[in-house]
Amino acid sequence: MLPPSFRFFREWLDTLAHLPPTLQYRDFVSVGRELSNRLRDPNGDAVDLVIALTHMRVPNDEILREKCSKEIDLILGGHV
Repeated sequence: MLPPSFRFFREWLDTLAHLPPTLQYRDFVSVGRELSNRLRDPNGDAVDLVIALTHMRVPNDEILREKCSKEIDLILGGHV
C-alpha cells in the first residue's frame, strides 16, 4: 500500500515525460524520520538540530512538518 503522501508525489510524476526504469520511490516522511534518527544517534556524532532542506511542493512540506515535528526542527522548502 502506498503512503498517503504518495498522492502529491504522484501528481508530480505525472508531469514528467520519461522516468528512469530504476526509479525507486521512498516516502519522504519515512526517510525524514530515518535520517533524523540517524543524525541524532547518541552512539555516534549526534547533532543538536535537524534541518530539512526540501525541494517539494508546499503540501508535501506541510505533511512533513505534521508527521515529523518531533524529529525535524526546521523545514526550509524550495517552493512557495
